[in-house]
Amino acid sequence: MKWDEGATASQASLGFAQQAEALAKEKPQRSLRTDGDVSAAFNNAAKVVEAAYSYPFLPHAPLEPQNCTAHFKDGKLEIWAPTQTPAAAMNLVTRTLGLDQKDVTIHLLRTGGGFEADQRSFRHGSALLSGRREPPWPSRES
Repeated sequence: MKWDEGATASQASLGFAQQAEALAKEKPQRSLRTDGDVSAAFNNAAKVVEAAYSYPFLPHAPLEPQNCTAHFKDGKLEIWAPTQTPAAAMNLVTRTLGLDQKDVTIHLLRTGGGFEADQRSFRHGSALLSGRREPPWPSRES
């Protein structure tokens, strides 16, 4: 069997580092703030220290399994999940289940992030709690 690794298979740290170096030499596309005279400060400084920091290219994939634990009792829902976006999860769960936010508690676990893939756990969990057989949004798992 021969896998088609796709167009991104050739991406590597060296290529990204070269692209970053080239972009750093260009004029900024926009400035968020323009306080003081930076050029004058550098020109009049007794010593200027420059540094460049980099890190290797790594796949953007979570190491931990995606999960979500929920407990529904007396009209209140408690959720334990390693989400990076608890507000989005709250909106998704309350909208899907028709609950008020005051009736939902999300316990944010600091066990790793899912790079937004964790929202699938909320979709599946919400769908199951609501009595649906399939998630309300399409996903690869459905």
